[in-house]
Amino acid sequence: MKNKDPFLLTALRLQNYLGRAPEAYHRQLESAAENLAEHARQLQRQVELGRVARDRGWAAATAHVEEAAHHELIQLERAVQQAISQGAAYSSRYQRMVQPTLRESFEDLRQLQEEFEDVQLELVEGSISVTTEPIELEGVFLGPFEIRLVLDQLGNAADARAFEIIALDPHPAATNESVTHPHVQDQKLCAGDAAATISMSLRAGRLCDAFLAINAVLNTYNPHSPYVALDNWSGIACSDCGAIIDEDEAYYCEGCEQDFCGDCINSCGCCEASRCRGCLEEDRESEVLCCSGCQEHCGECRRMVDTDSFDQESGLCPGCLERRREQEQAETPESEPQTQTQEINHEHEQLGQQHADHDQSGTGAGESQAQLTGFAATTAGAD
Repeated sequence: MKNKDPFLLTALRLQNYLGRAPEAYHRQLESAAENLAEHARQLQRQVELGRVARDRGWAAATAHVEEAAHHELIQLERAVQQAISQGAAYSSRYQRMVQPTLRESFEDLRQLQEEFEDVQLELVEGSISVTTEPIELEGVFLGPFEIRLVLDQLGNAADARAFEIIALDPHPAATNESVTHPHVQDQKLCAGDAAATISMSLRAGRLCDAFLAINAVLNTYNPHSPYVALDNWSGIACSDCGAIIDEDEAYYCEGCEQDFCGDCINSCGCCEASRCRGCLEEDRESEVLCCSGCQEHCGECRRMVDTDSFDQESGLCPGCLERRREQEQAETPESEPQTQTQEINHEHEQLGQQHADHDQSGTGAGESQAQLTGFAATTAGAD
């Protein structure tokens, strides 16, 4: 019966990863081999052309081809030297991990189970994960974290970059949700002084030591190199300047439904509602800042007008309203003579009717004649 112990199966899987050269090294080696092969083909072609030229007695062609062959030989030599130099530099920079025995890998994984209560071995996914205890640093609760080693990354980065640090109960910094721990951003750890220890442990094939070193970093706060300092961890971040403020000191803008500090909040000059600078617009004539509910638009010039300055009846701003009134006043004198003439004719008709009534009754004729004479004099004076 086959042994299905997950630790043994994972140890077997590790043999395919540990000590493997980085993928970039393989790509570079393949590129160097193709370059060398191409120069060798070109050299072989020039040699064959030179043989043909010599057999046919073509002296000039033979000299030309031999010169081309010499050039290709130099290019081939340079390609060889370049490939050797690059390979040596790459090997010194990316040392291979030590290949532990199967027993050593198995025992190392077993030790991991003793150090951490929750150990996950994902064979299909190719990862080894442990879960930390809930972490609290200087009174700031950060919750538990999953430390995940991605086996595919071991060949390219035998250091802290091969790990993912995942917050299982995230309590991120107020200023940056990608920072879930003072030394973790985007699930990557800034190991600080522990970086060398983690790298050496991985290169020696001691995976458990690497996990323990990362766990120690997560349970320690270094105030000199955090992504976000613990002093600025909680509170509310101003949506404008980003400053951290206490929740009871924040101002809420109903326009954009975000929180702001006292320096970034303002109020509408019409309704006095609290608004951020982005939710207020200034009337360029009155210089009043107004919210969207207190903004009108002139029916003629179309500019934005604060509601206190806007004339609702005409639908105009103060400037356009004044110009309209001036235009109406300029048109009024042209119609006054006609109006006065109509009033004078109406008065003549009324007095004439009164005179006729007096004549019929035979009384008051002198009085009516006096009124007509006085009115006529008044009319003549007005003309």
